[in-house]
Parts: sequence; C-alpha cells; structure tokens
Amino acid sequence: MADLRGAVQDLLAEHGYSVTFRRVTEGAYDPATGQTDAASTNDETVTMAFLGYKIAEIDGSQIQRGDRKAILSAYDSSGSLLSKTPRVNDQFVGEGDKVSVIDVQTIKSAGVVVGYVCQVRE
Repeated sequence: MADLRGAVQDLLAEHGYSVTFRRVTEGAYDPATGQTDAASTNDETVTMAFLGYKIAEIDGSQIQRGDRKAILSAYDSSGSLLSKTPRVNDQFVGEGDKVSVIDVQTIKSAGVVVGYVCQVRE
C-alpha cells in the first residue's frame, strides 16, 4: 500500500496545488410553510492535480470536451484521512476555477483507498 500511496503523494507534491473541496447540502423542505431552508456548505482544503483527457477518451457524452481528471489523495497533509470522500456534485474551487464532480473512481492498494480520480466539469 505504501508504494501506491507514495506515488499519489509524489504526484501531488510535484504537480498539485491547494483547492477548496466543497460539499453543498440543500436545505430541508418544510411542507407546512412551503419553504426550503438555506443550503449549507462544508469546505476542506486539499491538494489536487488536474490532468486532461486524451482526445481518444472524449466521447462527447460521458466525457465531454473540457472535462478534466482531478487527482486527490485520500489523506490530508498531516497524514490523516480526509473528513469526506468525493461524490457526484461536490465542487473544487481554487486558482480562479470552480468545477463540479461528474464521476469518482477510487484508487486502492491492498483493499485500502489511497486516492481518488474525479471527472470534473466547469
């Protein structure tokens, strides 16, 4: 496990930068009032690297032109697990960029999650 985890960490050390990992939770609907509570956000700072898709991978439907891969470690800079795992509709914000998660694949070594590859779109 250490080798694959180390490979993810090395990639991020060389090519990554800090971004905000944001999860927006919609407010609850109250049928009595017809109102919806305000949405809440949960932000966490993570290190991530963006990679482009190869032209042959872009099919125009599942992977569209402009989509990118976001590589993210399952661990923060102190070596602790992240407080949440990426899922569809989460956002990454930073460097003048805001993208939404379209799909998530886990990177595992010996059955242990060491990172994530997220398909993201502006």
